[in-house]
Amino acid sequence: MKLSHLQKHLTQTLADAGIEAADQEARLILETRLELSWADLISQGDREVDPSSAESDLQKRISGMSLGRIYGQKNFYGLDFTLSPDTLEPRADTEILIDIARHIYKEKPPETILDLGTGTGCILLALLHSFPQARGLGIDKAAGAVATAQQNALNLKMSARAVFQQGDWASGITERFDLVVSNPPYIDSGVIPVLAEEVRNHDPILALDGGIDGMDAYEKIFHSLG
Repeated sequence: MKLSHLQKHLTQTLADAGIEAADQEARLILETRLELSWADLISQGDREVDPSSAESDLQKRISGMSLGRIYGQKNFYGLDFTLSPDTLEPRADTEILIDIARHIYKEKPPETILDLGTGTGCILLALLHSFPQARGLGIDKAAGAVATAQQNALNLKMSARAVFQQGDWASGITERFDLVVSNPPYIDSGVIPVLAEEVRNHDPILALDGGIDGMDAYEKIFHSLG
């Protein structure tokens, strides 16, 4: 199949399935599976390619699995993070936390950062990337998430500045930190069944369910920090 025809097929099928940014997802599938650049997709439309691997990913995607889960990796704030079953898939809208921290601390960068419910470690590691003199501690209840965050720190060459450990939010933490960040579960328990399939079936419930009113984690965080 010609590359241009495969790209059109992927884009149309994704769009018909109601997937937003179908063209971008189609491009990511082709770039990943065929090891092509964006420039290749533009300039080599007549190139003959094997569509089998891209078609396999397409079927997984329209069945409700995100590309991040399919590939086991997601980009966050320009950095690539490995995912695991115990970690929430990083979302672009969470990047605002990094933007806000960079703005607040632009005159005097933080030296110590605490990340509660760290998951992949994406927030802490993106902040450490932005503040090269800082060190940080990431806490997560799930052992699998801690292991994933440690691997991401190693992959990003920040393991010397980032420590990850199991814990219940800030309970038992006695060290003081210049900056405390968190993206805790905030979804009402009753809403979980109607979430998008890629979220409710593939993101860990521990990272989604915020209790009856969505505030359980916030109450625990404020109590443990007090």
